[in-house]
Amino acid sequence: MLAFLLFVVVMSFTPGPNTIMAMVSGQQRGFMNSLRLNFGMLFGICTIGIITALFASWFQRTPSFIFIMKVIGSCYLGYLTYHVFTSKPYQSKSDIGNFNTGFFDTNYEY
Repeated sequence: MLAFLLFVVVMSFTPGPNTIMAMVSGQQRGFMNSLRLNFGMLFGICTIGIITALFASWFQRTPSFIFIMKVIGSCYLGYLTYHVFTSKPYQSKSDIGNFNTGFFDTNYEY
């Protein structure tokens, strides 16, 4: 329990990627225009928490599942790394406003 409480205390003031995205979105678009992004992050975090809570004991008893998830997670991190290295920065200030960051937006450009 002590390790869990230490984790909660540290994570409560350490900025993560979601916190930084919410801060930047709020700064560039304002509070009301950033709500869709924040609700999307809330939905994702709650979904992961519920799935983990429901299947935690099964995850621990299945070593092959853990190995498969490590492989999938490593492949996904490699995919993200590739896109970070091949992405281009915004050319102008107007490009920033044209990028949609919504919960159901489907017009992504890679």
